[in-house]
Amino acid sequence: MSGDPEQPHRRRHRAHGVAALRKLVAATAVSSLGDGLVAVALPLLALRLTKSALLIAALSAATQLPWLVVGLPAGVLIDRVNRRRLVVLVETGRAVVVAVVAVLAALRRSSLPELYVAAVLIGVGDTLVYATSRSVVPRASAGQTMVRAAGRLTAAQSATLTFAGPALGGWLFSVARSIPFVADALSYVASAGLLRGAVSDAERTDGGAARARTEERESARGELRGGLGWFAGSRALKALVSCVASLAFCQAVVFGVLVVYATRQLHLDATGYGLFLALAAMGNVAGSLGAAKLHSVLGPYLTIVTAGCLAASGYLALGSTSDRVVAVVALGIEAVAVAIGNVASTAARYRIIPAERFGVVSNAFRMFVVGATPLGSLCGGALAVAYGTRTTFAVAGALQLVALVAVAVPLRSIRVTEPPEPALNP
Repeated sequence: MSGDPEQPHRRRHRAHGVAALRKLVAATAVSSLGDGLVAVALPLLALRLTKSALLIAALSAATQLPWLVVGLPAGVLIDRVNRRRLVVLVETGRAVVVAVVAVLAALRRSSLPELYVAAVLIGVGDTLVYATSRSVVPRASAGQTMVRAAGRLTAAQSATLTFAGPALGGWLFSVARSIPFVADALSYVASAGLLRGAVSDAERTDGGAARARTEERESARGELRGGLGWFAGSRALKALVSCVASLAFCQAVVFGVLVVYATRQLHLDATGYGLFLALAAMGNVAGSLGAAKLHSVLGPYLTIVTAGCLAASGYLALGSTSDRVVAVVALGIEAVAVAIGNVASTAARYRIIPAERFGVVSNAFRMFVVGATPLGSLCGGALAVAYGTRTTFAVAGALQLVALVAVAVPLRSIRVTEPPEPALNP
């Protein structure tokens, strides 16, 4: 009886890919839950130390600033070293940093400079872990389209980072300031083990070809130059990063001072603020799960533009109200839109970037996007000081619509199509 001699080989690779994706989704869910707790607890802790909206927004910006300084060197490092060891080392380091913050919070010895240092160190770790973990996706998406794989990953992140984490974070902070930070430290430890397994399984899908490519690398300087040259020559990727960076800037304008709006305009306490974010973030989960269907109908270009317009409408609605229910609905619309846009843009990016340059090019992409975030946070803080948070939100919505008009034509260069594939059964 004749058969395909490559079939067992492909079956093993598919099994490794399935395992890698599952571990990556689990690692994302665990670490994002901890980050969601701290996303609420950190600004609330800062609010105990200062009443300045600008200083609180600067704390949010401090987490993203490392992307502007070490994003590209980190990308080169990711493409050259053992990625399994790297994720374990970095996640363990971040666990130690957050544990120190927990101890200081428990002793009521926290200070703004210490929080800024911790935020920067966590951000440095993110420059290394993000591209390392996301490099798993293209090789681990066996049996489903890249959009579905990105959708599962985004849904796991949304359910924990923007829903469960904030819902618990405000309440835990009201019980004891240190608890959210202790939980985040533990989440980094768990993430280290899961990510190590995910990277290992993903490497098995190409029979060690990725490791062989790493051993044959050119010099670090040449690799950096080659990656940036490839980025500069990709019209589709430049259009995509222009769009995503402009949307990230406008979102940061809003979220940099959202805690001020929630406590002063909506009159929410710590628990209420966490629930406010969690209720609105249900839209993140819904948007992530429904993104693949919308993408199949509209394609990447219209999906991204539609998501941007919906998010802008959410900002404008926030700027027009001090009603809690309206504010939750408005932020929920923004959450749905952001999730849909993230899935579409992420899937497009993974298809465009070559595997051998993933670290450098992916980090260069994210450097532009994340680099826009602290600028947006600081801009939002300055606007809130001068004009108030509601006016700040209205300005963010208007700026986002202008940005979408500006990038609409170049964004049409994105043409990412995939053949239909069966969905992956859990």
